Amino acid sequence: GGTISFWDITAAKYLPLENAGGSTSLRTGKGWIKKDDVFHTHFWDQETPNTVYTHCYDPTHTRLFVGGGPLPFGLCGSYAAVW
Repeated sequence: GGTISFWDITAAKYLPLENAGGSTSLRTGKGWIKKDDVFHTHFWDQETPNTVYTHCYDPTHTRLFVGGGPLPFGLCGSYAAVW
């Protein structure tokens, strides 16, 4: 997994998240990776982190959707979460 953080440019610090016990980041999960020939040839014994490629808030700005997939070139997969 990875993390999602929010940087306050004016204050030059990470913003604390509400309802997160003072944490400044959200943890991402493992997602899904297609276990094809590319995966088995090059990545079977390595960690394959996901990257967030898009995000958006709901109309009330109380929930965040993130979507993405594996970072290494050649891998096929997906990741999605809502907080």
